[in-house]
Amino acid sequence: MAILAVVLLLLLSIGIAVKVFDHKRKREDEALSLQSQISDALLLDGSLAGLPITAVADRSLWGRSPVVVAITGTVPTPEQREAVMRLVAQELSRRHAFARTEDRLVVDPLTQKQTARPL
Repeated sequence: MAILAVVLLLLLSIGIAVKVFDHKRKREDEALSLQSQISDALLLDGSLAGLPITAVADRSLWGRSPVVVAITGTVPTPEQREAVMRLVAQELSRRHAFARTEDRLVVDPLTQKQTARPL
């Protein structure tokens, strides 16, 4: 009887571990999908395509916590910074309404000269 209880407990713990791992994998896949959609939107915008901007989505294991999308990089003007954040907000409202953004963009006027330089 004790052996049967140990085997059932072992099977139950393995089942729980598999469910937790699968849940974690699904949450990571959703975050990566959202990250790639935002990156694609930034690349498709002609005025922002040449700028070194990166979107990184992070999602907690807990289901109720929002996705946090950190936007990092350098832009030449405050207007472009606002354009980037506006585009990201539009994409998030379409794809994931409960996501939260973190603005980690740096305004550096020298960026425009570096990206406009011919190869």
